[in-house]
Amino acid sequence: MRVWIVLGLALLAAGCSPQGGLEPSGCQVVEMVGPTQPFQPERVTLPKGGCIEFVNADQGVHDAVSAPGTPPELQFGTRRLAAGERQKVVFNLAGEIEYICSVDGHAQLGMRGRIVVQP
Repeated sequence: MRVWIVLGLALLAAGCSPQGGLEPSGCQVVEMVGPTQPFQPERVTLPKGGCIEFVNADQGVHDAVSAPGTPPELQFGTRRLAAGERQKVVFNLAGEIEYICSVDGHAQLGMRGRIVVQP
């Protein structure tokens, strides 16, 4: 039973992490503003253990996932977010991560961003 509780708490923590403007939670907010525009802000710098809250400010569905070629230990991804939805992601390892919206064609249209996690 304890294993399930610990696993549940770990999954809950893993699903929380954002960045952009600082929220009361201490996370930075990054907005998804449309498939032909980069994430806003396009580049985010945060300390190790910092978080980003991805917010879908568009009417379409979007996500944020590490770009192909990202080292496995730095990979992340949100679920697909409908208009107005949010998801937090915590970044515990230092490094630079390029990320994209994986919805068909959005990355090719310019929906990209970069996260720099400082040691």
